Amino acid sequence: MYAIQNWGVCRIPAVAPGDPCTSYQSAWRLVSVDSTSGEISDLSGWKDNKFSSGNNYRATASIRGIGYSEGSEQRDQLTISVGTKEDEVSVWDLNKKKFSSTPVFTATTIFAENQGFFITASTDDVLPLNKVSLYDSMNMRYPSHFAEIDTSPNIGPRIRIALDMGNSEVTQHVYVAASGSSAPQLYKAHRATGNVTELPLNLTGVENASVEDMFVNPITGELIILEFSGNIYKENQKYSLREYTQDTGELGHSMADMTDLAGTACRAFDPVSKVLSFGCNPVHLFELGAHNATSVQVINISTTVPATKLGGSITIGSVAMWSPGK
Repeated sequence: MYAIQNWGVCRIPAVAPGDPCTSYQSAWRLVSVDSTSGEISDLSGWKDNKFSSGNNYRATASIRGIGYSEGSEQRDQLTISVGTKEDEVSVWDLNKKKFSSTPVFTATTIFAENQGFFITASTDDVLPLNKVSLYDSMNMRYPSHFAEIDTSPNIGPRIRIALDMGNSEVTQHVYVAASGSSAPQLYKAHRATGNVTELPLNLTGVENASVEDMFVNPITGELIILEFSGNIYKENQKYSLREYTQDTGELGHSMADMTDLAGTACRAFDPVSKVLSFGCNPVHLFELGAHNATSVQVINISTTVPATKLGGSITIGSVAMWSPGK
């Protein structure tokens, strides 16, 4: 397993209590994580984030996915989005174990990757904020716009996307879930034609149910939704992994339940071992079957601040899993 560690510290505290930090320093690094102990091995060394200053707290790194290399003909290019430098990404070659940089066209942070192919979603900046544009790309420098979705009555929705590669380009499509002020919505956008269809979506009816994440099961080709329910302030939140039935919009029985997905629900999948992970830290590992997900283990990644970084704290930005040869 691979993970991004983000480090940050307030160098000059705010003058008045409650005000933002006036000078914030941050850095990041790529690490390898022992799947048993959670101990880490430094792969990249600390990279100071030159774009973090003043009140800018967005200067962190995250993994976008593992891209395909035409040179090796493998999915082996671990792609990292760094801070507010939105015009390029850092790429770690998992075989050669070295970094390079790749320009990117889009600054969006809403993305999905499947078999080395990337889909990105961008909320249009035209009021009212209810339009979402979809782009696809093998090379993130040259994405192609293929669809636009109107998420009304949800305005400025939280977006989740999942890519279904299908058996051919004709059958490839993207699922888009929109959650916000109104009931969650689910759409299916065809990659070849750009046609968009709204699908029925009936969540369980429990408190504050929403779509936290989703992906397409490579074994069955069916959509699986990670449903959030409950309330974090009441400490009764639950994340349930459920199969989606397109005809009725119903979600099936829960294949797995989790309550401790701190922060965003980081997700990674290794197609070789069929191991699926949820959570930034702790990380829940499941072996994915046709209609089940068997818990493998829970990994707590080390976040001890090293001696080279005085003060501050470390968080896990995202995780990825990879086996050679796929």
